[in-house]
Amino acid sequence: MSMPISNSLPFPALLQPGLPPSIGESGQTGSASFQDLLLGAVAETNQLELNAQDAIDRSLLGEDISQVEVMSAVKKADLSMRLLLQMRNKMMEAYQELQQLRM
Repeated sequence: MSMPISNSLPFPALLQPGLPPSIGESGQTGSASFQDLLLGAVAETNQLELNAQDAIDRSLLGEDISQVEVMSAVKKADLSMRLLLQMRNKMMEAYQELQQLRM
Protein backbone atom coordinates (compact mmCIF):
# COMPACT_ATOMS: atom_id res chain seq x y z
CA MET A 1 0.00 0.00 0.00
CA SER A 2 2.97 2.30 -0.42
CA MET A 3 1.68 4.19 -3.45
CA PRO A 4 3.17 7.61 -4.22
CA ILE A 5 0.78 10.48 -3.55
CA SER A 6 1.30 11.96 -7.00
CA ASN A 7 -0.08 8.82 -8.66
CA SER A 8 -2.98 8.21 -6.31
CA LEU A 9 -4.64 11.63 -6.42
CA PRO A 10 -5.16 13.53 -9.68
CA PHE A 11 -4.27 17.20 -9.28
CA PRO A 12 -6.95 19.56 -10.64
CA ALA A 13 -6.05 21.31 -13.88
CA LEU A 14 -6.99 24.65 -12.32
CA LEU A 15 -4.32 24.25 -9.69
CA GLN A 16 -1.53 22.94 -11.92
CA PRO A 17 1.35 25.32 -12.58
CA GLY A 18 2.12 26.46 -16.10
CA LEU A 19 0.10 27.73 -18.99
CA PRO A 20 -3.62 27.10 -19.35
CA PRO A 21 -4.47 24.17 -21.64
CA SER A 22 -5.71 26.50 -24.39
CA ILE A 23 -2.35 28.23 -24.83
CA GLY A 24 -0.02 26.41 -27.15
CA GLU A 25 3.73 26.39 -27.60
CA SER A 26 3.67 29.51 -29.76
CA GLY A 27 1.86 31.53 -27.10
CA GLN A 28 -1.23 31.90 -29.27
CA THR A 29 -4.53 31.20 -27.62
CA GLY A 30 -6.78 28.59 -29.13
CA SER A 31 -10.53 28.85 -29.20
CA ALA A 32 -10.79 29.49 -25.44
CA SER A 33 -11.40 33.07 -24.38
CA PHE A 34 -10.85 34.63 -20.98
CA GLN A 35 -14.51 34.08 -20.24
CA ASP A 36 -14.18 30.38 -21.11
CA LEU A 37 -11.20 30.05 -18.77
CA LEU A 38 -13.13 31.68 -15.92
CA LEU A 39 -16.21 29.58 -16.52
CA GLY A 40 -14.02 26.48 -16.60
CA ALA A 41 -12.42 27.45 -13.30
CA VAL A 42 -15.85 27.97 -11.71
CA ALA A 43 -17.11 24.65 -13.10
CA GLU A 44 -14.04 22.80 -11.85
CA THR A 45 -14.33 24.37 -8.41
CA ASN A 46 -17.98 23.39 -8.29
CA GLN A 47 -17.12 19.81 -9.28
CA LEU A 48 -14.48 19.61 -6.55
CA GLU A 49 -17.04 20.86 -4.02
CA LEU A 50 -19.49 18.19 -5.17
CA ASN A 51 -16.79 15.52 -4.93
CA ALA A 52 -15.95 16.62 -1.40
CA GLN A 53 -19.60 16.53 -0.36
CA ASP A 54 -19.97 13.08 -1.95
CA ALA A 55 -16.92 11.82 -0.04
CA ILE A 56 -18.36 13.17 3.22
CA ASP A 57 -21.72 11.55 2.53
CA ARG A 58 -20.09 8.22 1.69
CA SER A 59 -18.05 8.38 4.88
CA LEU A 60 -21.12 9.11 7.00
CA LEU A 61 -23.01 6.23 5.39
CA GLY A 62 -20.20 3.86 6.35
CA GLU A 63 -19.02 3.08 2.84
CA ASP A 64 -15.48 1.97 2.12
CA ILE A 65 -13.70 5.33 2.08
CA SER A 66 -10.89 6.34 4.39
CA GLN A 67 -10.76 9.55 6.37
CA VAL A 68 -7.62 10.48 4.45
CA GLU A 69 -9.54 10.36 1.18
CA VAL A 70 -12.34 12.46 2.66
CA MET A 71 -9.92 15.07 4.00
CA SER A 72 -8.04 15.12 0.72
CA ALA A 73 -11.25 15.81 -1.22
CA VAL A 74 -12.24 18.54 1.23
CA LYS A 75 -8.79 20.16 1.10
CA LYS A 76 -8.78 20.11 -2.72
CA ALA A 77 -12.18 21.79 -2.78
CA ASP A 78 -11.05 24.34 -0.18
CA LEU A 79 -7.87 25.18 -2.07
CA SER A 80 -9.73 25.51 -5.34
CA MET A 81 -12.30 27.82 -3.75
CA ARG A 82 -9.58 29.98 -2.19
CA LEU A 83 -7.84 30.24 -5.55
CA LEU A 84 -11.08 31.20 -7.26
CA LEU A 85 -11.77 33.87 -4.62
CA GLN A 86 -8.28 35.31 -5.09
CA MET A 87 -8.86 35.41 -8.85
CA ARG A 88 -12.12 37.28 -8.24
CA ASN A 89 -10.42 39.71 -5.86
CA LYS A 90 -7.66 40.48 -8.38
CA MET A 91 -10.21 41.04 -11.14
CA MET A 92 -12.20 43.39 -8.91
CA GLU A 93 -9.05 45.33 -8.04
CA ALA A 94 -8.20 45.64 -11.74
CA TYR A 95 -11.74 46.79 -12.54
CA GLN A 96 -11.68 49.41 -9.78
CA GLU A 97 -8.31 50.64 -11.01
CA LEU A 98 -9.71 51.01 -14.53
CA GLN A 99 -12.66 52.98 -13.16
CA GLN A 100 -10.29 55.39 -11.42
CA LEU A 101 -8.28 55.91 -14.62
CA ARG A 102 -11.34 57.15 -16.48
CA MET A 103 -11.90 60.03 -14.08
